[in-house]
Formats: sequence, C-alpha cells, structure tokens
Amino acid sequence: MFILVEALVTRGWVPLFAYGWDAWVQRTDVVGAIAGMGFLGVFLSNFTGTNIGTTILLCRILQAWQVILASEGRTTSDRAFWGAVYSMAVGVNFGAFSSVFCASLAGLLWRDILLSKGVIVRRLEFLRVNAPIIGIATAVGCSVLVGEIYITRSDRPFQL
Repeated sequence: MFILVEALVTRGWVPLFAYGWDAWVQRTDVVGAIAGMGFLGVFLSNFTGTNIGTTILLCRILQAWQVILASEGRTTSDRAFWGAVYSMAVGVNFGAFSSVFCASLAGLLWRDILLSKGVIVRRLEFLRVNAPIIGIATAVGCSVLVGEIYITRSDRPFQL
C-alpha cells in the first residue's frame, strides 16, 4: 500500500485530492471536515484494499493539504485540522468492519476462521447486517467528535 500511495503522490493525484479536500473544508468548515473525513475513511476502507491503505492515503492527503495552504499563505483552524485527523481515525476504524471482509486484515482472518469451522457468511448478508450499524456508529461517532473538538480545540490558526 505504501508503494501504491507513493505512486499516486508521484503522479500528482494526492495533491489533486488535497485541492478537492481544501475546497470542501473551505465550504463546510469544522463540521464538514469531520463528517467528510469520517465518510471518506469508511468508504475508502471498503474500496482501496484495507483500512491500512486508506489511512496512508488520507494522511498523505492531509499533509498535501497543509503544503497547499502554506504555499498560498493561508491557514486552517486548529479545529478543522484536528477534527479531520481524529475523524480519519474514526472513519478507517469503522470502515474496517463495514461492508466487505477485505476492508481489514482482521476481517479476512475472521472469515477464514469461520470457514474452517463450516460457518458460511455471504457477502450480501455481511453487508446487510453491517450497513445500518456502520451508518449509525459513524454518525454518532462524528457527532460526538464535533462536540469534543469545539470543547478542546480553539479557533486559532493551525501551526505545523
């Protein structure tokens, strides 16, 4: 995954994603940064291999975002930056057990253990059971995070 993400960096995709992230945060501020990164963490964990690869990719996007802001002489608030960072952790961890087994290495191990015991869990059944749980858990987790960020972080500009 490290190599794949570095290939995206080299080919200019990560800075492009970071510009998109910057536009999103400019329009939605702290709440949007938290909700957006939480959603991206869950969504990408299911479609980029595992939650590990998603974490690496999203970290690089956040790093590129800070480089873009510095090069343009702009800053983001302490709340928006740390909200995005903590929300990424929430999203990739919830994304690890959401809609597909391969979203995490533990999911693959769990599936193999069940198969060795003769228990078959079909993909659609796994998705059907987990989708409502993930939706609610992500919404509640991000909502609590919004409150925590507003209590513990200030609105001053973020400094590296």
